[in-house]
Amino acid sequence: MKILINWVNNQLTNGDVPRVSDVFDYAFRVLKVTAITRRAIRQELRLHPAYMMNSRQQRQKFRSRKQRPIIVNNLGSLHCDIGFYAVTRDGPETPLKYRSGFLVGVDVLSKYIYVHILNKNRKAPSMIAAFEDVLRQFRSHNFGQNVASISFDKERSVMSNQVQHFFKENNISFHAFQFSDSKAKLAENAIGLIRTEIARLKIMARVNNKKLGWW
Repeated sequence: MKILINWVNNQLTNGDVPRVSDVFDYAFRVLKVTAITRRAIRQELRLHPAYMMNSRQQRQKFRSRKQRPIIVNNLGSLHCDIGFYAVTRDGPETPLKYRSGFLVGVDVLSKYIYVHILNKNRKAPSMIAAFEDVLRQFRSHNFGQNVASISFDKERSVMSNQVQHFFKENNISFHAFQFSDSKAKLAENAIGLIRTEIARLKIMARVNNKKLGWW
């Protein structure tokens, strides 16, 4: 390792900054190193003053994203979740009827996002009305196709007998998420995209001297 770092320092002195892949190549092809691993070399480089500020610092992706991919063959498998905003934010206060957030459904195959703003509360009748709207949106964008399955976390209103009966009447199979990592794959990411878009619209509204609520 000391010989390798000395080579890196010599390259830097000559104005030739080696990439991490170049360091690997020199170690394994030129020096024919067998006693140290790529991980050990990478960790040593991260401590080097010339590399510590431009090396990735974030954690590795969750194992679930690598080992548990979501695979479907047909349209109509929706990942759903509820997005929220604070009661008060920059701009007008959120009216009571919009404080329950918005229902998001993401088609696993097409990645198309369907959204419905919940009205007043998240009780079973309100959730049924929201799902009916999402189903209408899906049918209007996918002629001749129907929603086959819905995945959701264990939201109390969604697990209620009324909502589960609604799914059965519409021949929709329901899958309750057991782990938050699974839910975050699509539904949470879609909520993040929506929040980003709303933030952009708010900036445009401020430029035009308007105060618009997220709804």
